[in-house]
Amino acid sequence: MKKVVIHEGDAPNKPKIEVTGSLGSSAEIQAAIHPAEWNDYTIIAKGNHLQHFINGKQTVDVTDETAIGAKTGVLRAATAQGVPRA
Repeated sequence: MKKVVIHEGDAPNKPKIEVTGSLGSSAEIQAAIHPAEWNDYTIIAKGNHLQHFINGKQTVDVTDETAIGAKTGVLRAATAQGVPRA
């Protein structure tokens, strides 16, 4: 997983993505997830900077520097029950 900054591109719907770091491999992140158990999911949204964590392991780090990126608003989360799908 990568740490990224989103910059203005040639068109509003074509931003430039700059990789600025690494958050670990997919295997490391998957190891932090506890299948069939409760998992803690934390989302930190401060202005244009978004960070997601699963059981303390950071999985997302995005900074959106575009003019059209949301800087304020409501964050909504949904959960699903049942058998996981592949």
